[in-house]
Formats: sequence, structure tokens, C-alpha cells
Amino acid sequence: VPAILAVNVQAEEELKAGDVVAINTLVDTPDNREVYAATMPADGDIRYAIIVNQGIEELADGRRPEGQPNFTTFTYKAGTTLHAVMLGYAPVPFAISDNQIEGTAEVGKFLAPAAGSHKLAVVDAKADVCLAIEKVAVETPMGGLFGMTAEKTTFATVL
Repeated sequence: VPAILAVNVQAEEELKAGDVVAINTLVDTPDNREVYAATMPADGDIRYAIIVNQGIEELADGRRPEGQPNFTTFTYKAGTTLHAVMLGYAPVPFAISDNQIEGTAEVGKFLAPAAGSHKLAVVDAKADVCLAIEKVAVETPMGGLFGMTAEKTTFATVL
């Protein structure tokens, strides 16, 4: 990912990898780094980012993972500064787990941020900020037993 697309965000609520957030407000500049508020997407937002895994945090039930955890189960507490990738500025490919997609992904359709949701919505037409769906139902390793547990993912590229 080009460094220009990497952004630090501060979670206003519990988030997980793959969540889409709006990044409209600069909240801090520690050590000469910009940190934006990561908010629920709403109508009128124009800047979005997707939260990426940045290491082992904790599972939804509050435990720290043991062994080879499934990366789709990590959560990040409110107030945590996270890494995200800005959407809509360069063609960055993503493998997005199907539990982060609202609707049924199909090749030739698009994924776009939706107001009131941290998931990407399947849409028929290209939006101002969107990803083009290239492959669906791809078994992608996500950790788990000896790193071999797989999740169904959708491969999409930011347009």
C-alpha cells in the first residue's frame, strides 16, 4: 500500500479489521502524525478508509487470542489508534471477508461505503468511492489451526 494512502484513525466505538469508517475530522497530531476520528459513515461523507489488521488485539469476548487465531475475529476498543487505508485515491486490491459485505457479491458489481454501516454494500453502478468486484467466494487463509483456517472472501480493487 503506498504510504500516501495509509492513515491513522482513532476508533470512536469498537471496530474490527475490514470495517469502513468515515475520516472527516483531524483529532490529534502526535509525533508529527495526523490522526483522524473514525466515525460511522453518513450521508454527505466524502473521505473513507478501511481498517486493516495491525497485530493481535483481542477477541470479541475480551480474551487475547492463543495459538494461531483467526484474524477476522480481532476487535479494537474505542479510543485505540488504528491503521487504515484510504479508499478512492489509487487502485489498491483487497481480500474482504464476506462477513464485511452487505448483500451478495457478484463479479462485475461494485462495493461502496453505506451510510449507517461499517460494511461495504454491493451496488450495481460505480460510485464516487468504490471497489470493483473481481472474484467471489475465494477461500483465503486467515489464521486458525496451524494458519490453515480459511474464510470466504471477495477480491476487489479500489477504483
